Amino acid sequence: MADAAAVLAEYIQSLDNLPAEIAHVFAELRFKETRYTDVRRNIARRDSQLHKFIKTHGGLAENKKEAHYYPKISSDFAKARQLQDEKCVLTEKALELIDRHIRRLDDEISKLQVDGQIPVDVILSQTATKAPHPPSRPPKRSAAHSIAMEHADSMSSTNGDEDNQVYCYCQTVSYGNMIACDNENCPREWFHWGCVGLTAEPKGTCDCKKQNK
Repeated sequence: MADAAAVLAEYIQSLDNLPAEIAHVFAELRFKETRYTDVRRNIARRDSQLHKFIKTHGGLAENKKEAHYYPKISSDFAKARQLQDEKCVLTEKALELIDRHIRRLDDEISKLQVDGQIPVDVILSQTATKAPHPPSRPPKRSAAHSIAMEHADSMSSTNGDEDNQVYCYCQTVSYGNMIACDNENCPREWFHWGCVGLTAEPKGTCDCKKQNK
């Protein structure tokens, strides 16, 4: 019969590779987001040129570039859809990596409860406190007030309501360590640590515009 300390030590050791695995997934996400942005920019550029020609010459004038542009635009839309699908797959992969460790921890805790090594009331008191979801508008606070949200809480709350709100540059749901932007006009509001290159809570305020300069 393994004691609680040994189980905890083994579990913590099993998490050694998790940060690197998650970082790798997010690096792929950022790469695909960059490609997606480039593709959408190409679509917008060609569409703008077509509209500019119509505005200048009228809708009945023949545009020799039109026959060339439309297949390109259609192809770029297909690429954009594919990249979005690939981003969804990567997000699911990251969530599964985290969820796998959470399920294992739950199993280990259940075994320790059965063996009588962990009182049931301790488990209940810990699981009764839920980490909050990011609010629709984070209050004015320093970067040190960033919060860690459990993957399970980011997917569903105790009353069964789903939080499908997306945040961050990667435009995915909230999970793991997240930090609030102190810029009141920030459209993304919250950011995953990995997406902004954080490994610990920063000191002072966090402004995404300043970080991007």
